[in-house]
Amino acid sequence: MKLEKLGYTPKWIKFKLLNEEIFNEQLAELEKEEDQNIEHFRYYTFIHWLESKKTISDKEIENYLLLAHEDEHQLMAGSAVRSLFTSPILTDDQFEYLKEKLAEFGDWTKKLIVREDLNKRMAKEAITFEFYQECLAYKNKFEDSRLLVSIINQTEDEKILNDFETNGCGKRIRTLASKHLNKLKRAV
Repeated sequence: MKLEKLGYTPKWIKFKLLNEEIFNEQLAELEKEEDQNIEHFRYYTFIHWLESKKTISDKEIENYLLLAHEDEHQLMAGSAVRSLFTSPILTDDQFEYLKEKLAEFGDWTKKLIVREDLNKRMAKEAITFEFYQECLAYKNKFEDSRLLVSIINQTEDEKILNDFETNGCGKRIRTLASKHLNKLKRAV
């Protein structure tokens, strides 16, 4: 196999993310396609491998990160690492490990790390006013409202929902919270 034609290294085979069948299919596709962005093939291989897993070992995570670090196309590698970090197959310990490792890929990871950490907490913890304030701080720092929308959809805490009237999140979010609060009041 001429791995370098698609930007692969022997480690892709060694770490079992790539096999001869996938490589040959991709090579045939490259030869008939006009799209010469070979990083798309590597990205597909990362994602295909990740989606085939029900669990992942710590060693497999290390190997995945090593391949991403060594890839010449760091934008694609960052996207692949983002997919790993948001994968539901990670254990809590693996998630914590990746939070530390992800920062090595650049400043863009800060937003992702904070958001995913808050998402995991939201799934496990009760939504308190303090937690809501952390999500509001995230929104204000990164201009990303998705956590607040999740809180609105999940909470029945009137104090939190009322706070959207004055928290500066904008009309759309304020209206969403107001409608949810009104719905809760009618249900009583």
